[in-house]
Amino acid sequence: RGSFGSDYWHDCVYALDTLDYTTLTPSLTTGAGCPATGPAAGVNARFIENVDFRATKEDPRDPAVQPGMKPVKSHEYVAGADWAITTNLSIEMRYSSKRLDQTIEDMAITDNLGFYIGNPGTQFNDILHRPVIIPNAAGTNYLTTVPFCAECPASVKPIRKYDGIEFRLTRRAGYRWYGSASYTYSKLRGNYAGLTNTDPTDGGGGRHAPNNGRAFDIPTMTYLPNGKIDNGPLATDRPNTVKLYGYLRAPWLGQQTWLGLSQAIYQGTPISSCLPVVGSSSACQWAEGRGNFVELSRDASGNIVKNGVTMNKRTPAYLQTDLSVRHEIKVNSNNENLHLVFEGTVSNVLNQRSAVGYYQFVIPTNLISPTRASRFSGDPQVDWGKVMNGYDYIAALNGTGAFAGESKLTLANRYGMPQIFQTARQIRLAMRFVF
Repeated sequence: RGSFGSDYWHDCVYALDTLDYTTLTPSLTTGAGCPATGPAAGVNARFIENVDFRATKEDPRDPAVQPGMKPVKSHEYVAGADWAITTNLSIEMRYSSKRLDQTIEDMAITDNLGFYIGNPGTQFNDILHRPVIIPNAAGTNYLTTVPFCAECPASVKPIRKYDGIEFRLTRRAGYRWYGSASYTYSKLRGNYAGLTNTDPTDGGGGRHAPNNGRAFDIPTMTYLPNGKIDNGPLATDRPNTVKLYGYLRAPWLGQQTWLGLSQAIYQGTPISSCLPVVGSSSACQWAEGRGNFVELSRDASGNIVKNGVTMNKRTPAYLQTDLSVRHEIKVNSNNENLHLVFEGTVSNVLNQRSAVGYYQFVIPTNLISPTRASRFSGDPQVDWGKVMNGYDYIAALNGTGAFAGESKLTLANRYGMPQIFQTARQIRLAMRFVF
């Protein structure tokens, strides 16, 4: 809906030339907001622009959907072996290797110039190097004849690589009890989380709309500030995980009680440093690559200072214990199918409150978005080459060096602090009649 222009998102921009806030009362027949064109009625302020953040690509010279688009494709290899140690005890091993070959995503230069639907990493996706349609100052569609950035590197294919090996010890389900213990060592790396974007910087904690994540919305997102391709541990990468599960059945006095226990012990997920670059705050360039956290502070003059890099930084280990109890009572000695059942399930029995998500934006507002002279009518005048061929991100944040003359940005006071926590203890009780 958003990619094809069915979402309505217009921002009206004004100069705040008055201190009388009562004159700023935008009104529309459909409610407060910005109209399709021009200023909003009811606002007595100097109008600057009306920006359509969901513009639709309608010109046949610049199709919105890639001709000959290929389907999502991946391949995998799985190998395993099982060994029955005894008649009731077995050990299993599985190795999985999964690779993404291609995907379908929405792609853009900036949010307000419209989105393209196609295969990332193809010529269609290489928007900085090919002619595209943009509106010029007169509000008409203009076909660019000059590339946005001939000096920029090529577009990057989606990368998602998973390798994992699991060992599982299982006690076969019997009359009295069952148990299973497993350990998995894995790696999940790339630049594309998948149909669901799990990057905590996208959409305030991840984006669930399939084929509609942030990954390829801005060309800078597939490159790091050092000029290398983004390819690191993805947001759900947990190299070491242990899972324990079991239940015990205790029959007594014609009744029976079931006790179940599960235990999760997971290594934490990566914490990175997001530099919002061009277009949107969620259009991240990872300052030192995925999973590496830059220690930052401000000096007396307000400049952002780099105090080192914590490599492979992760959230705390995730520990959760769940308990379940089920008690069955026969209510008819002539019909064993009739039972009165009482159940209790307690999630997170120990009420663990580990931080599972951290605020990773280096700056709370504004963007690293260097400017250059216009090259054609309607040119957004973004110096893409400066942020895609390797640059000093500390200079970019402070508006110094090669970024002299650009805005000096402010360090977020929440940077590096936890913002999402493990769900607290939950208890569910149930009573049911089974027949």
